[in-house]
Amino acid sequence: MEHTYLFGYPNMQRTITIAEAVKTSQNGEKWPIDYRGKYRQLHVIEVPIELLVYRMENIRTKSLQKQWLAQHHELPRDLFASDPSSIEAQEAQHQVLKLVVDKENLYKAFKDNDKLQQTDPLICSSDGIVVNGNRRLCVWRELYYNNKAKYAHFQTVRVAVLPDSDPQGMYDLEIALQIRSD
Repeated sequence: MEHTYLFGYPNMQRTITIAEAVKTSQNGEKWPIDYRGKYRQLHVIEVPIELLVYRMENIRTKSLQKQWLAQHHELPRDLFASDPSSIEAQEAQHQVLKLVVDKENLYKAFKDNDKLQQTDPLICSSDGIVVNGNRRLCVWRELYYNNKAKYAHFQTVRVAVLPDSDPQGMYDLEIALQIRSD
């Protein structure tokens, strides 16, 4: 039986797919970044839009996650923490991110200009957790899943892959990138 994943492949499948893509892209595009106190050139690869998972520790959505759980009593109180890669947690995080992108008109920007394509890669860990670009990924998924023909250019996305999945490194990077971009 074939499964359809919309909000992330299983962890092992993500990790293997990304590792293989990085190995075959050794001489490909690189993305410069300061990560864990060291300047690095990250490998940029292209992956199916459904492969990646949202990062639950996303600083922009922490309070919204609490609000979501307060409004949805049927959900477990530890939904976002107990198994962050679960389908239920990822689907809920997608809904939370939709609140953010609606507020910031990101959805409208991409929807109104269907030729607007990805310029900078998302940044993800070696196991496919999106450290930077969760909002963009949410918008692109909404557009692509609702009209695959019109938004076919979002069937795959470019990601710059971190050398590991270090939680503190990912947190520090997110803070640095959010401060710099804001």
